Amino acid sequence: ILTVLISAGTAYYLMGRDLMPAIFIGAVLGSISPAVVVPIVRMLDLSENTKSTLVVESAITDVLSIIIALGILKTFLSGHKSIMEFIGTNLIATIAMSLVVGFGGAVIWSTILEKIRKFPNTIFTSLAFIFLLYGLSENLGYSGPIAVLIFGVVLANSKKIPLNIVQKFGADHLIEFTSIEKTLFSEVIFLVKTFFFIFLGMSIQFGNVKILFLGLLLTFLIYGNRLILTRLIISKNTLNNEAAMISFIIPKGLAA
Repeated sequence: ILTVLISAGTAYYLMGRDLMPAIFIGAVLGSISPAVVVPIVRMLDLSENTKSTLVVESAITDVLSIIIALGILKTFLSGHKSIMEFIGTNLIATIAMSLVVGFGGAVIWSTILEKIRKFPNTIFTSLAFIFLLYGLSENLGYSGPIAVLIFGVVLANSKKIPLNIVQKFGADHLIEFTSIEKTLFSEVIFLVKTFFFIFLGMSIQFGNVKILFLGLLLTFLIYGNRLILTRLIISKNTLNNEAAMISFIIPKGLAA
């Protein structure tokens, strides 16, 4: 939250006091990328408590960043003059319906997938259904990324979801992705991340000194805030090297 406020406040005063773009920048920079945090944490010699803290924090901030940033983006596209107007008329309904579409899609696909697996060469069908779910949600006026996100969360935690909720959507149970399917998703993610960072590097332009200065300033402010916050919040029993890792592992990745 403090990262969002610091980023938004800095952008607001340095970008012509335009509130909407400033809040959008704050929402985007408030996330911590699990795609970067998880591999780093696995390689470091940290306690399980510290590892869990970093992974859970990155997962929560990433999801919230996506939801808030997409909501603000839809504010621009829908022509609303203020964020409060958009929140009151559209954002809450959009998020709620996207959650329903994502959960319903997960239940439907879980039921269908159990039968599809009986046929050969069907490993890409889940990806195809995800694209269909994304397109359906967007065509209905909801958020495709949020719907797909909930789809993945539901199927990844199918055993933890109460059956009475699942049964309301007309299914007896939910199934999980197999290890082969998870490996496929992992390879696809690796491919997307690789091309994303290539595209990101090609998009960086150093012609505007003001933007470069703003980026450096935000970087120093975010890390400074993180250092102070870490000292105030974490337990005094935490080892110095682990406290340092908690302070500096705040990468901005695919969500940003």
